[in-house]
Amino acid sequence: MTHLDAEIQLVAFTPEPGSQHQHVDLETGRSEQLTIEDTGKIQLELQERRNGTGTYTTVDRPLNQDLHALVYQTEHRAITYQAGGVWAITPGDPGTAEMISPPELSKNGNTTTIPIVTIRNNPGFVSTDGTIDVTRSSDSDRIFPETRSDDTLSNPVAADQRIVLTITTEYYQAWGDYFETRLDVDPEYDHENQSVTVTITGNSDPVTFVHSSQTEIEVTDS
Repeated sequence: MTHLDAEIQLVAFTPEPGSQHQHVDLETGRSEQLTIEDTGKIQLELQERRNGTGTYTTVDRPLNQDLHALVYQTEHRAITYQAGGVWAITPGDPGTAEMISPPELSKNGNTTTIPIVTIRNNPGFVSTDGTIDVTRSSDSDRIFPETRSDDTLSNPVAADQRIVLTITTEYYQAWGDYFETRLDVDPEYDHENQSVTVTITGNSDPVTFVHSSQTEIEVTDS
């Protein structure tokens, strides 16, 4: 699946002609299969502190989407390409979730970059030989900043605002570990709902910039 991750990154982020489509052979076992499944939800919120208090209210939600993922099911483990990363888990046991290959989120000084790669839903998709075609469905959609008349979703992020990212999935604990190490933030866990939330910004010193985009990938049986 790390090979698949590399091929999807190529399709999603390389602008050269011909890179928007790749043929991938994952060489799965005969008794194993690849499916596309609904594995959770991702939300990106802009929150604002009201009336000088410490209470934040959501003023915009530029991303609120189901997370469909490519799942490779073996006898004891599920290995999943989800939102730009590869994750593994023993089904039914969230505590066993681990990251195999990281997504492309990054923090460089006062700039946080959040490129989200999603899989187009295809409920009937099944591959029993691991041979698939990966195609970029469309150009990347910019999520933040977004040009609008009210300048709500603009950089730099205002001193009384913060960007909050929440991922709901059975892999949430592995996502939390990743956020803590890659973005240097403290994740908040909701174990009952299997979700993790991180605050990407919230301080005006230094001035903070956030760049987020979404690219959809279509996976079909070859």
